[in-house]
Amino acid sequence: VLCWLDVQGRQVHRQVPLVGAEEVRGSVSQALAWGMPGPGKVVWLDYPVPAPAKVERLVLELPSHLLGSLVIQDERQQVVEGLDGVVRLAIQRPEDRHRDAIRLPILKPELASFLQPSLYIQSDDPRIQELAGQLRGQERDAWQVVLRLQRWVYDHLRPAETAVRFKSTGEILAEMEGTCSEDTVRFISLCRAAGIPGRDCAGLVVSPSGALIPHLWAEVYVGYWASVDPAWDEAEVDAAHIQLSAGELAPQTVGRLNSPVGLFLAFADTLKLGEYFTGETRFLVEADGLFVQAGQAERTSADTLAQDLYQQITHLPWNHHTAEAYLRQGRFQLQQGHLVEA
Repeated sequence: VLCWLDVQGRQVHRQVPLVGAEEVRGSVSQALAWGMPGPGKVVWLDYPVPAPAKVERLVLELPSHLLGSLVIQDERQQVVEGLDGVVRLAIQRPEDRHRDAIRLPILKPELASFLQPSLYIQSDDPRIQELAGQLRGQERDAWQVVLRLQRWVYDHLRPAETAVRFKSTGEILAEMEGTCSEDTVRFISLCRAAGIPGRDCAGLVVSPSGALIPHLWAEVYVGYWASVDPAWDEAEVDAAHIQLSAGELAPQTVGRLNSPVGLFLAFADTLKLGEYFTGETRFLVEADGLFVQAGQAERTSADTLAQDLYQQITHLPWNHHTAEAYLRQGRFQLQQGHLVEA
């Protein structure tokens, strides 16, 4: 990162050559004339994920330890190296834990900075203060208050692209439209005004097509840090959210919030999907490979090989090919006149 400072020590120019990022301090007229940025680099999974919002568990293969070092590791996300030498990222949506949420007020000194207003998160705005009080009402369970605030934000912001990276709370209230950035800023502002510590999360989310899209969401402290995505209407985000950073959304720290995302996109291309589980469907890439091989064997009349491959699928945890593998084994046994085996 290259930075230029003026005599007052303010940053006036910043470049990150590796990811092609550049920031320049300009005049108000220059800022207002700035156009929409063009599309950035897209990283893809090698398989689509049709319903990412339902994903309870996701496993990806990472091409290097470098990418693994960019991922936040906690109880939700773990980077491990298998016996085969492959680096994998495993993400698990936390089970329901919110009966353990604490009650307001939250007075821990180490969380004080996540309750303060800032340039973007203007939680001291009288309109935010009044709205947070109305939504909180007499409720003192921190998680129940979070749910009320998250639902209100999702219901009251009109989706719209913006030429500004981050709007402040006041600008959002004036226009009532924006993207995930505006949803997150307004949600954290309401949380802080209601007495709930909040901070920003940056990372990537898996789209149904398999594209990994840069995204911003929130973490709130309710006795533990819980991830909430007001833009996707998710309290406790799904496993299709890959978190790369967390912290304060402020001019002096926004670079640290965004840099891991830029680096991940710079060094990644196509990631291999190992598995995902939605509660209804378990996709296993191992089963997918076996199923393709079995189909090819059937087409070349290598029936014994095909049946062996289908049997291997049924020995794996129940997945998206298990039922069809059983059916094809049964059909083969019927064709051979083996009714009991069928």
